[in-house]
Amino acid sequence: MSGVPRPRRISPVRYAVVSFVITLIISNCAWAKEGTTPPKRVLILYSFDNEEGIYAGFDRALRSGLRSQVRDPLELYTEYLDLIRFPSAAHAKVLVKLLKLKFSGQKPDLIVPASHAALRFLLGEGKELFPGTPIVALFNVKRLDDLKQEIGKESAGRSITGVASADEPARTLDLALRLQPDTKQVVIVVGSSPVEKYWLEQLKQDFSAYNQTLAVTYLTDLPMNELLRRVAGLPPHTVVLSTFYFEDATGQFFLPEEALDLVTRAASVPAYGIYSTYIGHGVVGGRMTDPENLGRQIAGLAGRVLNGESTANIPVVVDNSAEDMVDWRQLQRWGISEKRLPVGGVELFREPSVWERYRSYIIGAVSLCLFETILILALIFSRESMSGILNDGAFILGGNFEQRVHVAGMSVKMDRNDGLDPEGIFSILVSEARQRFTDLVRIKI
Repeated sequence: MSGVPRPRRISPVRYAVVSFVITLIISNCAWAKEGTTPPKRVLILYSFDNEEGIYAGFDRALRSGLRSQVRDPLELYTEYLDLIRFPSAAHAKVLVKLLKLKFSGQKPDLIVPASHAALRFLLGEGKELFPGTPIVALFNVKRLDDLKQEIGKESAGRSITGVASADEPARTLDLALRLQPDTKQVVIVVGSSPVEKYWLEQLKQDFSAYNQTLAVTYLTDLPMNELLRRVAGLPPHTVVLSTFYFEDATGQFFLPEEALDLVTRAASVPAYGIYSTYIGHGVVGGRMTDPENLGRQIAGLAGRVLNGESTANIPVVVDNSAEDMVDWRQLQRWGISEKRLPVGGVELFREPSVWERYRSYIIGAVSLCLFETILILALIFSRESMSGILNDGAFILGGNFEQRVHVAGMSVKMDRNDGLDPEGIFSILVSEARQRFTDLVRIKI
């Protein structure tokens, strides 16, 4: 058997090299087969937790817009920083370590911080995260000057653009005064978190112009139970304004919609808000920002960056899309006339009136009644004319002569065998009219 060649052994090193080459070839073939490039990775940073209702519509619009505008495949990553409940620097440092570890093998191509708190995190404790990665941010227009200063610092090292949302609480109060012109006091509900304390100072500036004409009261630094007790005892000619509410004086955390539900159920007067997501939570309305519209605008800017445009060439966009918006159900609850709504205002959940719902049926029924009335009057007036014609001998009874009498669009055939007098002819005409009216009603039904 010495003539049979022995099989050659493949060394482990050579086997490993061959396996690696084969894997690389298969991988390249797969990419070529798909005809795609590596995906663009987008990291979305939310300041709060994932139950924040105001960002639900924003997130849907953002994702949908990105997928429709970006040419390359997309991978979207979402992180909730929860900076309201955990505002400490220690928490921020832990977040930095976590994000570094989590994305060490897949650096984002774009970062989208949603709100100023998330952006401040990236410019502060997280300034070393993903160096060189462009940012498309959402923040309040009141923070625009602060942001420009941060961008101007060399330490920031970020290429930033974004959308500045123009929340307008003063214009919400203007709408409330238009809908309720007898208002004498406005009560503004504000929580106790650091973000809300900053916001409180902004609100005081916004409403300073109203101090001469209204009693402006701020309910802040209160336990929730005490807050509810106070809004329940408010006098007439008062309105409540709620912007957002996260934390009461005891440190208990609330979602803004949860706090709003509690306040509007307890309040003895109408309440107003500044976000369209508050509709359905007991507010009458307000000058409201639509988070979905903000999401679409952010997606438009982010799409341009991911498609290759530099953020330096994309200026910050100031959103001015807020609208006067009301909940028709709350107008009915508080007896507020919808006629006071400004031209162009949006009225949601409006139920049509009886006239609007059944207009065609009402018009049809009234038209039939009018037709029947006119027809009967015509027959009554025709009775005298018919009597005169017969008395003058116009009706011939002899021979085979026959004649049709035409009255009010109806024709009645008569000959010498009928022997009808004027009363009989009138009865026939009335019977004919009734039959036609019945047929009309059946057709309508």
